[in-house]
Amino acid sequence: MKIEFSDNELRALVRVLTFVRFECKDYDAGFLAGSPHVADIFKRITEATSEYYKSNNIPFPNEWPAIESMDNYLDVIRIRIKDANNWIQLNPNQRDSFLKILLYPYKYSEKTFNELIQFGDEFHSPKPNS
Repeated sequence: MKIEFSDNELRALVRVLTFVRFECKDYDAGFLAGSPHVADIFKRITEATSEYYKSNNIPFPNEWPAIESMDNYLDVIRIRIKDANNWIQLNPNQRDSFLKILLYPYKYSEKTFNELIQFGDEFHSPKPNS
């Protein structure tokens, strides 16, 4: 099955997916934000959109900015980590994969990546009864 979109529709889809993945703080949006399928769709749509910009001589960055420059996006990623009820059951490779999906397409430092993993581990670690 092949679906075609106009340039305006592609740009609208990028905006919707950006909102769901990096701006919306609703619990249910986390299922979409952490989905490898949604990440793949986002990748394909942003690549198609970049072609539109380039073909129309509209400046488009060759690479995505660092997530560290977008505090509000990092805040939403932390919410996604908090909402990951199975965090503790994930092995380290699965946690890394999940976090990479949440961060895509932004660049990130190893320090930020490790801090987010640590945040999740600390948030989801069993709390002593007080």
